[in-house]
Amino acid sequence: MVMYIDSGIPTLNLEDLPKDKFKISIDNKTIKNILNKLELNGKKLYKEFSKVKSQRNKKLKSIKRSFLMDWKEGRRIPIDCFKVLCDLSNNKFKDLQKKIKCLNSGYSKKGWNIKFPIKLDKNYFIISEAIRTEGCIMKGKNSVQGIAISNKNIFLIKLIENKLKKLNICEKSFSRRLHIYCYFKKKENIKTVLCKTTNRKLHFNFKNKRLIFTDFLLDFDNIEKEYEIVINNKRIPLKIKTNKHDVIFVDSKLHSTAFVSLQAYNTVFAKFLHHCFDIPHSIGNKKSFIIDFPFNIEKLSKDILKEIINIVVSCEGSVNIHKKARAITIKIGSLNYLKKLQKILSIFGIGSFLWNKSVEKLYILEIRRKNNFLKFNNLIELYTKHKKIKLMKILSSYQKDRFTYFEATKNYLSILQENEPITLKEISKIMNKNYNTIMATFCRLYNEGLINKYGKRYTGKGNTPWIFELTSKGKEYIN
Repeated sequence: MVMYIDSGIPTLNLEDLPKDKFKISIDNKTIKNILNKLELNGKKLYKEFSKVKSQRNKKLKSIKRSFLMDWKEGRRIPIDCFKVLCDLSNNKFKDLQKKIKCLNSGYSKKGWNIKFPIKLDKNYFIISEAIRTEGCIMKGKNSVQGIAISNKNIFLIKLIENKLKKLNICEKSFSRRLHIYCYFKKKENIKTVLCKTTNRKLHFNFKNKRLIFTDFLLDFDNIEKEYEIVINNKRIPLKIKTNKHDVIFVDSKLHSTAFVSLQAYNTVFAKFLHHCFDIPHSIGNKKSFIIDFPFNIEKLSKDILKEIINIVVSCEGSVNIHKKARAITIKIGSLNYLKKLQKILSIFGIGSFLWNKSVEKLYILEIRRKNNFLKFNNLIELYTKHKKIKLMKILSSYQKDRFTYFEATKNYLSILQENEPITLKEISKIMNKNYNTIMATFCRLYNEGLINKYGKRYTGKGNTPWIFELTSKGKEYIN
């Protein structure tokens, strides 16, 4: 079980990992100490190993040959076998975890250099929620290969890259790619896709009126590429650039789009995310319906909760700035995940609501209203610049609405000041506005204490109209 320390940062011990799924490497001094204290040797020792899950159905000779001899030289050993050795040598399993140098899994060539116990700080949650919502765990025919994430926003991808490095994921395991999609109205004869920047012909795929090709990137800094697509005898240029908001865009006559992806080929870390953060192997829409958040929200620190909100909105959210539909929206297939995200928002006093988009069978979490936008903006500085700018536009749009309201109120009061005392019918004629509109507005102004009314009385045949004039508060409002 994951432990939660006082600061709200979860702590993971070696015993919390699936003991048959991972292997460890430990220093030679500790190995000798364990072997010297062993109470059993030979076949009796191997029989104890044969009882654990990782060695089930293996012959005793095979157990000895598969790991014990290698482990004596400091190589890998399954965690459950290491637990047996600790018990038989009267060593505390939890104490010896500090001696571990590297975590491994299966037959993976590359391990993950990590110290136990692992403090799951905000870096882990930035990576986990980015992969959970926008990325995937890459899986080959036989085993897990690593993790991948793609986006149009370069800053976001560079952030993930930086956090992976902080978690000791070697840069040599990274693969950076640029993906370009071109859409056509009819089937075309695509002859060549040429990268003019490097003068290389690129492999491409044209199917269902869609041209897809990729290019490798050394890094994500200052991306600027030029391509030439040969269709029949026409040569159509296509340029890739990054705008001032760190977003990839395409400059071409073709209807095109582009994004970048980062793959980290580390099997052990990918399996760690799968088993400890409950991230499924599935990709695409299927994953969207089954994701969940496995940690106790109430025990996590507020710093971690803020990072979760930030990365999910930056990766998967959208910011709508239209006046009639101002909203921060997150669209995912998993209702459970959105409910937990809604709970995180409520901890910070940010209101939201959930509804189902039946056509796409997706659930939508929306944040609306000025107070919620203000709280969100004061709490979080979004990683994606263009979404941050849209949020600022939403907040400024409320100021414009307020200014328009102020100008309209001032206009009514100014006309009243010039013509007071006056009746509603007279105001209606002067302003050339519908009587009912004038009546509703003056009712509001009266309730706000900006105007006064008097003179209405019954004459025997009917009522005389109200006569309106400014109050002292109304005069101050104009000034």
